Amino acid sequence: QSTWGESFHFISPMSTSAEDDKKSPVDVLERALTLDRFGDNEFRSKSLWKPTMARGVFGGQLIGQGLVACKSTVPKDLPVHSLHCYFVDRGDPSVQVDYKVSRLRDGKSFATRSLSGNQNGKAMFAMVASFHRQEDQKSVRLQYQQTMPVVPPPDTVPSREDQYRALLNREG
Repeated sequence: QSTWGESFHFISPMSTSAEDDKKSPVDVLERALTLDRFGDNEFRSKSLWKPTMARGVFGGQLIGQGLVACKSTVPKDLPVHSLHCYFVDRGDPSVQVDYKVSRLRDGKSFATRSLSGNQNGKAMFAMVASFHRQEDQKSVRLQYQQTMPVVPPPDTVPSREDQYRALLNREG
């Protein structure tokens, strides 16, 4: 009797060529996230794959491709710090995804992007990503967090049971 992992393959390969079977996992990942670019804000998937027994395209690949598209529209020193995705409809792995990035905000420290993924002119994926430049701690004026108070090490504090005993002994 075989186990679940032996009887089912969750992700089918993106290609059946013997050449692709020889590639490293990094090469396969790079291929999965590579997009064609058309102008400043429009991109198209080069490959899609569908997990075995799934209804549509692998959502993680859509997220990765969407992030690649959004990130390519902001300066290199702005890493992503917030990402929200919505799977509007299942994707067809035989149809390329057209991604359109909208530049919602380009500030000194922050940039915000909205992305729509479409197949055959119909929305199937949406994303909002925010990017934030790391700030020099010396230049940060606002601090929203209080300084940690000085407290004893955890192993020197009486246990909850010992605290209850001490309380009962005082009252009794």
